[in-house]
Amino acid sequence: MAKYGLHTDWALALAVEIDRRDVGFCGEFLRASDERRQVIAAYLACRKLRRSQSEGEFLSTSDHRSILAAAFGDVPVGMRGALSRSGPMIHDQQFYRLLYDLLAKPIHAEMTRCIARIPELNLMRLDIVRHLPEWICRANVVLSIDTAEECRDVKTGFNLLVSRGVDPGALAAAIRKVRTHRELTNLWKRWVLKARLPRHPVPPSAEYRPIETGHELQNLARNYRNCARRYLPSLFDEEGGDAFAEITHGGHSAVIHLRRDGGDWQLEGIHGHRNRRPREGLRERISQYLEVHGVRLQPRARKGLTDWATLERLMSRHRFGFE
Repeated sequence: MAKYGLHTDWALALAVEIDRRDVGFCGEFLRASDERRQVIAAYLACRKLRRSQSEGEFLSTSDHRSILAAAFGDVPVGMRGALSRSGPMIHDQQFYRLLYDLLAKPIHAEMTRCIARIPELNLMRLDIVRHLPEWICRANVVLSIDTAEECRDVKTGFNLLVSRGVDPGALAAAIRKVRTHRELTNLWKRWVLKARLPRHPVPPSAEYRPIETGHELQNLARNYRNCARRYLPSLFDEEGGDAFAEITHGGHSAVIHLRRDGGDWQLEGIHGHRNRRPREGLRERISQYLEVHGVRLQPRARKGLTDWATLERLMSRHRFGFE
């Protein structure tokens, strides 16, 4: 059964156990309102002590707060409201325990406010709430994230972009505004362009211009109508090993693609407009300049990406559609 699917077997087994002692309870449990069914399920998932009173009678006649108090000892603010927004079907036992923990011992103040504003709760959404940092823990952000894994990617992506000079306050404010998964995906496509690339391995000159930001790479790809933009995550990655530059000489220009091989850099390619082969004189000029600065002219096989592949997942594409 899926990790975040519906799990009724455990609750039905306990209800049947109670029904053996208090005949009729199981039917009442299944016919109860959605909220009451969730309250009883929370009790069954988290009960601490057997009551001296008949359990079936207690669960059939007591109010919701009394049932929850018997399960947890104390009822955190927002617990009843959260259960009323947990749908008609019983969840995995972990759902009720996690809901209680997040409301009784919130990691930060936004956590309880966020849970209170989510229209329908399930285990996946609680898991996302648990992992979201305070500055983006909002109901609309939770509803824009499809999986707990993507939630972890959001945190990693945020830290990666901030490490490359992106304003953390501005990025957090932008994330807090998203309303759909598509908006969140498009946000990463925009904000990755604001990030600063690692230091280029070859110094600039009057003819040689290193590409230093995502925006510069976007403009380069547009001007030359080539696919340089698809290397964006690797360019940000210190260990991934791609770098681009533009060279202009004798009235002609070209894109230079460098790639890291261990501790060295090598020439991966030289491309004119629409990936055409540059003029021979320009190629010779490039080769001379790169050799002076320790770049090998024969490319080798590319190595895999590291954590910057997170941004590829967040943008949901292996290539970047900036057009």
